[in-house]
Amino acid sequence: RTPHDSSIRVPLVMAGPGVPAARRIDAITGNINLAPTSLELCGAQIPSSMQGRSMVAMMRGPDGEAAWKNRELIQFSQTNNYGIGRAIRTPHWTYSIANPAGGSDVPYASKYGEYVMFDNASDPAQLVNLCGRVGYEQQIADLRRELVELIASSGDPVPEIVPAELLYP
Repeated sequence: RTPHDSSIRVPLVMAGPGVPAARRIDAITGNINLAPTSLELCGAQIPSSMQGRSMVAMMRGPDGEAAWKNRELIQFSQTNNYGIGRAIRTPHWTYSIANPAGGSDVPYASKYGEYVMFDNASDPAQLVNLCGRVGYEQQIADLRRELVELIASSGDPVPEIVPAELLYP
């Protein structure tokens, strides 16, 4: 497997009061959700300024699991000379935008270009970039809309996203 292999899962094991025993959930989540989850499990108030979402309802049963939006916002900065970028990861897709001029002093940019889109089901090693390929325009538009929603819900300004040129089938 490659370091970008999206089929690699990082397990999270939680135990304690209020956490159901022997429940396995295959969901996409991020480290940003650990603090609100821990606070809710402790019975503490989750500050409105805190980013992330509690996973407690999802952990407690099928209704909460069904309500979980199985997607996550990812941010990268100064990685492999690609500047700053954002991505959305869903069970089926990874879609990313980047701004090569971005820097680490500001965690977001006002304008990005489409960078990559991978079909994680048919290309788990993420080797074939589908941005710019004919036939994926609707999927890219849907992921672009979802990514903008996630960026807005994070509290960051909604950026302009320049679509990739359609170059090849």
